[in-house]
Amino acid sequence: MTARGDRTANKERAEATSDISELGVERTQSDVAPRHRASGVVPRPASLPPSIPPSSGAPLPLDAKLLDLIHQAFAELAGPDSVLDTKKLKRSLDVKSAFIAERVLAVFDKNRDGLVSRVEFVRGAPRLLFGSTLDKLRFSFRVHDLNADGVIDAGELTRMLELGLSEDGVPARADVVRRLGELLLGAADANQDGLLSFTEFESIAALHPEATALISRSEAGWIAPHGELSARREAGPGLAERFVRFVDNHPALAVTILLWAAVNVGLFVDAVLKYRAIGESALVQLARGSGACINLNGALIALTMARRTLTWARRAPFLRRLPLDDSVAIHRGLGIALLVFALVHSAAHCANYAVTTPSFRATLGASTPGKTGALLLLVFGVMAVFSRQKVRASGRFELFHFSHLLYVPWFALALAHGAAFWKWAGVPLAVFAVDRLRRLSRSGERAKIHGMEPLASGVTLLTLAKPPEFAHRAGNYLYLKLPALAPHEWHPFTISSAPEKPDLTLHVRSLGNFTSALYELARARSRDTSPPALDAYLDGPFGTASDRIFESRHAVLIAAGIGVTPFASVLESIVLRSQTGGSALRKVDFFWLNRDAVSFEWFAKLLASIERSAPRGLVEIRIFMTGGRGDISSTLLNLAREIAHDLGDPDVFTGLGAMTRMGAPDFRAELSAIAAASDGEVNVFFCGPPGLARSVRSVCAELELPLHQEQF
Repeated sequence: MTARGDRTANKERAEATSDISELGVERTQSDVAPRHRASGVVPRPASLPPSIPPSSGAPLPLDAKLLDLIHQAFAELAGPDSVLDTKKLKRSLDVKSAFIAERVLAVFDKNRDGLVSRVEFVRGAPRLLFGSTLDKLRFSFRVHDLNADGVIDAGELTRMLELGLSEDGVPARADVVRRLGELLLGAADANQDGLLSFTEFESIAALHPEATALISRSEAGWIAPHGELSARREAGPGLAERFVRFVDNHPALAVTILLWAAVNVGLFVDAVLKYRAIGESALVQLARGSGACINLNGALIALTMARRTLTWARRAPFLRRLPLDDSVAIHRGLGIALLVFALVHSAAHCANYAVTTPSFRATLGASTPGKTGALLLLVFGVMAVFSRQKVRASGRFELFHFSHLLYVPWFALALAHGAAFWKWAGVPLAVFAVDRLRRLSRSGERAKIHGMEPLASGVTLLTLAKPPEFAHRAGNYLYLKLPALAPHEWHPFTISSAPEKPDLTLHVRSLGNFTSALYELARARSRDTSPPALDAYLDGPFGTASDRIFESRHAVLIAAGIGVTPFASVLESIVLRSQTGGSALRKVDFFWLNRDAVSFEWFAKLLASIERSAPRGLVEIRIFMTGGRGDISSTLLNLAREIAHDLGDPDVFTGLGAMTRMGAPDFRAELSAIAAASDGEVNVFFCGPPGLARSVRSVCAELELPLHQEQF
C-alpha cells in the first residue's frame, strides 16, 4: 500500500474509532409500525430476554484489543480498496443468493451508496455482535423489510422464507413456505392486519429467544472466520489443572501411563549404570539405555494390535478396568516413543563409532547390528510417514494400509538386531500371532451382498447377509474385503444395524480411493436392471467403547457426520431391548451433528421409527446442522420453524419430531443441564472428528463426566 493509502486507511480508522459512541443503527421512523408513529412511543414486551441490557445509546464497553480485531476483520473482508460491495459480502457470508448479500449490505450502508466503508462497518459490527437483543432484532428486521416501509408484508415474508430454505439446501416447496408463513403471521400478527410490525416482531422473538441467540454466533462466523471475535477472552485452565482433570476422568489410563513411564525410566537407568560399571563411554550408555526401552515398547506395541484379544478383554469383568478404549491412542503413543528411542539409540551408536573407530562406516555396514539397525530405521521411517493423519485423511488409505504391513519385517529385523528382544517380545508376539491366526480362520467368511444403494450425500448403504457364525454387538465394527474392487485390501467399517436384525448394514462414506470406487460401483449397479451377484468377505466383529453403553443408566451419545454409524446400531438395539426389558438404560440423549441437511438422510427413517416406537422419555434426539444459517437474514425462518415445532409439525429439514437446531451445540451448557437433571452417573460416548473430540473431551473433563471415545 502506498503512503497515501496508509494515510487514508489511518484516517478512516481514526474516524471510525472516534465515532464509537454511535455504534449500531439508530431506530428511525421506518422501524416503527404505522399505527405507532403518531405517538412516537413503541411499547416493549416485558418478557424480552436481554443478551446484554437493552441499548441506552451509550457506547458499548469495547476495549482497544476488540476494536483492533474489528478493524482487522474489515481489512481482510474489504481488501485493498477498503470497501465492501455485494460481491465481497456474498463471498464472506458464504451464501448462494446475491439478494441476501444486498439485504445485509443495506443494513450497514448508512449513506446508501451501495458500499460499506470502514466507518460504517465499525459502527455496525459491534452492535450486531455484542449489542442487546433489541439491537440484533433491529438489524434482522431491516434485512427482512425489503421496501423499508416499517412493516413486513406477506410477499416479503414469503421471499425471505424461500431464500432461507434454499440457502440451507432444502427445496422451497410452496406448501411448506405457505405453512411457515401462515404459522408465523398467525402467532405474531396481533392486530390481524396481515403485516408484521417491529413491535410484533419483537414480541414473537421474546417468546422464542433461541432464534435471536443464534445471531451473534452466525455473524461472528463471517465477520471473523477464525473465531477471534466470538471466542471468550478468558484464560484457559493451567497445566496443573488440566493434569488433575485428566487423572480424575481417566484414572486407568493415567495409572497406565505412570507405570509405563516409571518402567522406562527404570530400564534406562539400569542399562546406563550397568554399562558405566564396565567402563563404557557416555554415548554407549545412552545407546544401551535407549535400546532397553525399545525392547519394552516393541513388545507392548504388539499387544495393542491384537484386536480379537482386546475384544475378548472388553467382555472380561476382571479386565474391564484396563484402558482398553484407548488402545488405538496407546498404540500411536508407543509408536512415537519407539521412533524417538530408535533415533537416540542409532545416533548415540553412530557418534560413538565415529569417535572410536576411524572406519566406522565400514564397520557398521559389515556388522549384523549395523545392517539390521539401518533397515529398522528405514522401515520405521516409512511406517511413520504414511501413518500421519494428513496421509490417512487425504483419501489414500491404501498408503497407510500397505505401509503398515511392514510391521512383519520390522519385528523380524528387531529379533535379529537385538539378542535380548525375544525375551521381551516373545509372549506378546505369541499372543499377537494366535490373534492373527484366529482372525485368518474367520476372515474367510463369505457374505452375500443383498443391496448396494448410493445415497445423495456420497454414502453407500451396503446390505450384507449375516453369516451363521457372525455374532456382533451394537456398535461393533468389522473389516471388509470386496474382491470386485480390491482383491487384497481390508477396510474397517462400523456395523450400523442392530444385532437383532437378520442382515448386516454398513454406511460407507466416500473419503478415499476404495470408498469412492464402492460408491461408483453402487451407482453403476443402480442403473443395471439385473446386476450380477457380488460376494464380500468379513473379518470381525471387533469391540469398541460402545460396548459399555448398555451398562450405563444414563448415556449421552454424541455423533458427528458418518460417526453416527455405531450409534445407529445402538439406538435401534436400545428400542428393541426396551420392548423386552433387556437393558439397564433408563435415559439416552442423542446428539447428531451434520454440516448440511442432505446428510441426515442416512438415518432419518431409523430416527423416525425410534421417535414412534421408543418408550416415552427413553431417547431424546437433538439434531444440529452446523452449516445451517442462524444469521440476521434467517431469523424469521427460524422463528417460523420454532412455532411449527411447538405445534407438532415435522421438521422441514429431517421430517422428525425433533427440531433441527442451527449451528454447533454449546456442549458445556448442554451437558451441564443433562448432568444436573440426571438421577445417576452420566456416561458420554463420542464418535466424530478429532477437532470436535478435543472440545467434547475438554467439557467432559471440566464437568467430571466419563467420556468413552470411538477410535479406529
